[in-house]
Amino acid sequence: MLLSNKIRIMMEEQLRRILLALVLLLVSVVSSFAQPKVACVYSTFLNSAYKSDQTQILASLGWSEDIYENIHIKELVDKLSAYDVVVMNASYNYDNTQDLTVYAKEFRAYIEKGGCLVVTDANYPQHSSWLTSIDPILLWNVAGQGNNVEGKQLPWSNPGHPLLINEKNPTAPWIYPGQTSPYMVPLYKASNGSPVAGVAEIGEGIVVVTSMYHQTGWPTSGFFSNLIKWLKDSSRIAAAKEIVEKSKQQLENLPNLNVPSIDNPPVIDGKVSSGEWDNAAVINSFYDLYGRSDVVQPTKCRIQRTQDDI
Repeated sequence: MLLSNKIRIMMEEQLRRILLALVLLLVSVVSSFAQPKVACVYSTFLNSAYKSDQTQILASLGWSEDIYENIHIKELVDKLSAYDVVVMNASYNYDNTQDLTVYAKEFRAYIEKGGCLVVTDANYPQHSSWLTSIDPILLWNVAGQGNNVEGKQLPWSNPGHPLLINEKNPTAPWIYPGQTSPYMVPLYKASNGSPVAGVAEIGEGIVVVTSMYHQTGWPTSGFFSNLIKWLKDSSRIAAAKEIVEKSKQQLENLPNLNVPSIDNPPVIDGKVSSGEWDNAAVINSFYDLYGRSDVVQPTKCRIQRTQDDI
């Protein structure tokens, strides 16, 4: 009888463990299918005409949306971690312009931890200039003049990019950026070769910057679907973590360089005279911290110093 009770207790314990494992599995499955949460930012420009730019598209996907006026951006910043994606709608900082550089640190932390920032209508300084305070690779300077092809379909898209799967080219906005970061991957280009949308990875997260907006037919529901898939893709996240770790190692293991002192510095005249750089210290291994990769093009740097100059 005692042995029978022990067996029964062991079976009950094993059953409890199995049930607990099933519950945890169910929670995990449910979490994996949880619909993304999106925050959208707008300004009162034209009587808040662009407040609901993404509402219909997000509703068609079954995603939740919270909307913040730009003057209440602090409320969003305090809750960034609650959102998978933050979208800056058209004219989002045009009226009642806010100094968003104040929140650059919080936005960067949000992105590094796997968040996503989508900046549409990056066609005004108050919409794009603050982005470099998050990271210099987010350079997107406006051209300040029209392009005369507004409404025509963009001629170039980045074939095979995960964000553009099954996507058609949208129409051109009224303006293109005058200067963009070489570290951003172009998604669409105009006929003059200027990027119209670009993407950059920072930490485990993603930033998309574009001159397009809702009225140009972008972003679409397909783009949002591709975005969340790529954002949550385990292989992409693993690769991003490796890049972050390598960048940290590069900073933590900086080499020591013995720079020789010279009495007669070379004349800076565009001519390299025989012997004037023979004793210089040489650096021939470089790592691009912005591009998060080794420098591909062979580069060699020679360094000498005097009492006053390098």
